[in-house]
Amino acid sequence: MVMRKAKCYFDLTEEEHAQLKRKASEAGMGMGQYARAACFGAEIRAAPPDGTAELVRRIRKAECALESIVERTRSGGEADWRELGEAVAELRIAEKKIAEAYGY
Repeated sequence: MVMRKAKCYFDLTEEEHAQLKRKASEAGMGMGQYARAACFGAEIRAAPPDGTAELVRRIRKAECALESIVERTRSGGEADWRELGEAVAELRIAEKKIAEAYGY
């Protein structure tokens, strides 16, 4: 963790303070962290919705299983249908959660 010893103070209107607080919250940051990032030109994006890490994990797990099956069949082996079914199930769960999150 970086130790920050220098202090910087600046005045804001109530509206500016509310806007800073809202934007920091949307980015999943504290106000100081957001102000530093904005001051030094960092790209600031909205924080991902809750559950995004789980979705990425499920999709990556399915991707790895599918890659494994493709490699086995490419080298003359047989597909593991149980593994294939599990990969498809992971993708279905991820798709359902994405659809629910975005109202599809």
